[in-house]
Amino acid sequence: MTFALQNTIKQTLTYYRGDASPDVIFKIIRNDSVIATSIDGYAFIQVPSVGHLAQGQVLQGYWKAPAMPAQFPRKVLTPGFYRADVAFPRFNEADIKQVSTLGLTIF
Repeated sequence: MTFALQNTIKQTLTYYRGDASPDVIFKIIRNDSVIATSIDGYAFIQVPSVGHLAQGQVLQGYWKAPAMPAQFPRKVLTPGFYRADVAFPRFNEADIKQVSTLGLTIF
């Protein structure tokens, strides 16, 4: 899965980071259970910092769900219907458009 978040306002968007975790978090959900997230198996040091996203700048990245090296035990998605959600927790106070949930089916 890939994501892109673009700053479309005229001001630079300033966001605060309380740790070294990623700015975007993916989740795979089946029924009401979270099966895997893009931060499973990782630990993040507490290093407060400030990030900036200038007008027109794009924050982008990817997640090879759920086959990242730190995810142990490795998750195997069995056949069925899943939802993929993306969250931007560092931008909770910003006026951003919500990302639609993506449905996916494993055969």
